[in-house]
Amino acid sequence: MDDAAPTGPTNLPEIPGGLNPELVLGRDIADLVSDHALNPSGDRFDRIGAARVSLALARARERVNVLDAEVRLAIAEAIERMRAEGRYVEYRSDERYQQVHGALTVGEETEWGGVRMFYLFPEEFPEIHEKRSEKAAIAERAVRELLSALSGESKQAAPAGEVPR
Repeated sequence: MDDAAPTGPTNLPEIPGGLNPELVLGRDIADLVSDHALNPSGDRFDRIGAARVSLALARARERVNVLDAEVRLAIAEAIERMRAEGRYVEYRSDERYQQVHGALTVGEETEWGGVRMFYLFPEEFPEIHEKRSEKAAIAERAVRELLSALSGESKQAAPAGEVPR
């Protein structure tokens, strides 16, 4: 990972079950602080705590967005190469397409109403799979750091109706 990756304590709380770190990372700080699953005490950040968390989230979001764009470009390039080589499977609209464990499956509609599936295996496209893993790790780390901050000393009870800034 590089300088944009979140850093901080290594003993971080686990993310509550059912929460997708990449989706959590996309939410704004006021929404995150008011989410009972993330902040059961309902406490709010003080001004400095909110600014620190906001900065950390912005850095993580930026890195995740860059990785996401790099992955989309790499997938587009892989699909075009595979299409030129005839390495895809076409399915009729009434057929169920196959999911292959470990492969990134990307589909597109055919001109005749079916689906053309491209299977991107980690052995052939390691950079795509590595960037997707890195993106997930950055989001997880940022959310775990948020949870740590929510349970830490950089927040204080705010008057009712006050939104963290």
